[in-house]
Amino acid sequence: MNRIIITFSMFLCVAFTAFAQDDYQVLKDKDGVAILPEAGSFALGMDLSRLIFGNDAFGLYGKYFLDSDKALRVKLNYSSANREGFTPVTNDAEYAKDPALNGNITVLDVENYINYSATLRLGFELRKGAGRLQSFYGAEVGLGFSSTEYEYRYANPITEANPQPSSASGSYGGYGGFSTGYNQNTARTLKREGDLAVTPVLALFLGAEYFVAPKLSIGGEVNLAGSYRLGNQADTTTERWDAAKGAVVEETTRKSGGFYNTYNLNLRPGMFLIYHF
Repeated sequence: MNRIIITFSMFLCVAFTAFAQDDYQVLKDKDGVAILPEAGSFALGMDLSRLIFGNDAFGLYGKYFLDSDKALRVKLNYSSANREGFTPVTNDAEYAKDPALNGNITVLDVENYINYSATLRLGFELRKGAGRLQSFYGAEVGLGFSSTEYEYRYANPITEANPQPSSASGSYGGYGGFSTGYNQNTARTLKREGDLAVTPVLALFLGAEYFVAPKLSIGGEVNLAGSYRLGNQADTTTERWDAAKGAVVEETTRKSGGFYNTYNLNLRPGMFLIYHF
């Protein structure tokens, strides 16, 4: 968190420094090669946030310069996560043998959290700066897509003698165990899979970049983005003891809730490396 705050502060200082510079001038290296992009230039780059901040995101940038101080831009972000959480619960078999061991003998329930998301943004960028240091700002609109799934593995099995064994609700989503099961809480969740969610995005950005060589720049930007996540249906697979059948049965139910329509406003720094041609 401290690293993100420090980076955010540096972006603002550098960007406002560049804004204070004089208007654009044609800047060339000793061989006469233009260092800064010009009208008709293209740019391709990659987001370095994954390397610097250690997050799960991967991003690509593309730009087309209408003029030296105006550009159209496109940005593609992709992220994935696959994590396991472990929660200790009472070992019911050992507890049945010796109730005095309650809480002292445990086994682990496992929750597997899986998420994939991608966002495509289109934007307009205005630029200012006289030298290798260039600042920019603008707005973007975009559309995001994401899929989320939770899977659970329980250490204590459901049996006729123990139809509601000790079970954890999970570390990430909290959808496991009996607490959110259906059939009057006599079933526990094995899997919860949400529909593909669609997220419209509106964002403002401010940043700065430094041209370390002709057409090659490294920089960063801060995004203030608002989004609204659409899609709250989920398929939930549960297991329970069926006394009539004398066995454990699995059932899949389509249900609203758990994956909500949500509005989100976030401030996020990012760093990039871009080549112009």
